[in-house]
This record gives sequence, C-alpha cells and structure tokens, in this order.
Amino acid sequence: MVPIHDDKLKHKSKKLRIILWILFPILFAVSALLLNGVIGPAFLGVGVLILAIIDIVTIFILAEKFYNWPVITVLIFMAGMLFKRNHWPLAGALLTTGISVLCISSLVNAVRFQITLRNNPFLRWFGSISCIIIAVYMAGWLMMIQHWPRDVANILGNTGMVLFIISVLGMVFTLPGSKYLSWSMIEKKIFFRSILIPMGIVFCLILISVVFSDVFFWVVDRSGRPLEPFESIQLFDLEGINK
Repeated sequence: MVPIHDDKLKHKSKKLRIILWILFPILFAVSALLLNGVIGPAFLGVGVLILAIIDIVTIFILAEKFYNWPVITVLIFMAGMLFKRNHWPLAGALLTTGISVLCISSLVNAVRFQITLRNNPFLRWFGSISCIIIAVYMAGWLMMIQHWPRDVANILGNTGMVLFIISVLGMVFTLPGSKYLSWSMIEKKIFFRSILIPMGIVFCLILISVVFSDVFFWVVDRSGRPLEPFESIQLFDLEGINK
C-alpha cells in the first residue's frame, strides 16, 4: 500500500512537469525570436535559452520513465532529417531540438547512472561513458549540419568518433561478464533505450558520413546529384576500340 504522503508528492511532481512542459516551448520560441533579432535585443535570447535548457533538464530529472527520452529525441531527429531533405520549414528547429535534448539527456544520464546504478557496475560505468560520447559526437554532428563553427564541429565529431569505436570494443569485451541475464527489467530498458538506440544512431551517422559520403550529401541536399550506379562511368572514343 502506497502512503498518502507519497501520492501527494507524485501528484505535485506531475503538476510541476505539466507546467514545465507548457513553459518550455514558450521559452524556446521567445529565445529563437530574440536570437534572430525579430523582437528585442539579441543578447537576451541567450538568457532565455538558458532558462529553456534548465526547464527541459528539470523535466528530465523529474521524469519517472527517463529511459524513453532517447527514443523520442531520435524520432524528432529523424523527422528533422526528413524535413531537411525535402527543404520543408522547421527542419533546423527539429534537428536542433532533437539533437540538443538528446545531448542534454545523455549528459544528465551520465550523472544519474553514477548515482542510481551502483549495484550494476557495467551500466554505471559503460552507461555513463557511452552517454558522454554520444553527447560529444551528436553535438559535433549538429554543428556540422547547421554550418556552425567548423573547427569546433570537427574536433567534437572526430573525438566522438574515435571514442565511439573504443566504447564499442569495450562493450564487446565487458558485456559477457556483466551478468546480463540477471538484470531487472528496468535495467534492460535503460540499456536498450538510453544506450543502444543512441549508439545505433551514432553508428549510422558515422557510416554514412565517412564511408558512404555520397549518401550523406544526397540525404541532406535534395538538389545534390542522384544516386545512380552508373553516373560516374564515362565512355571515351579511344584508338583501337571498335565502335
């Protein structure tokens, strides 16, 4: 039986989350208008943006099912990529929101895992490290796709890429000894939704941006050249070849 005091705390927490959810888009929209010089001085936009970030971090800390957040941010990110591919409005806003919230939630998770997962060393340490790596790489990728400072984007992206490869090797060698079968359902949900799904997105982004760069440019630019298998083949009228 749940104590009445706990019920009251949960009810207050729920009301606070609702208020914060209503406040977040308002703060975010006002900061965007200020930063773009549409209303008021632009420097106030930084302060309002900081308030919006504090708002979303508070919501995330109060959330009971925090492990579902990466899935939601990934869906927003994919919607942003679709919008950008088709040059629809709000593409930049969707990409920035999805990746920013993913980075913020990953950093908060890195701290949360250290506090709440003391009985699971694998999730505590690998989860914290992987969340930091995800935040670093995705921040660099966002800066690259939005054409923000290129040097910073390259540093974050390349650092995140190298650390991601190391983290995958670490997972391969340490997961078998982590007693995975004895994990609780919540621990498994945390592993899949807060760690594996964002890592899968990072892997796909590294794959298309480094290995299949033509696919990357085709995805982000509709006016780019089409992906045809024989577009790069040219026929020359050389001596000795029968026409």
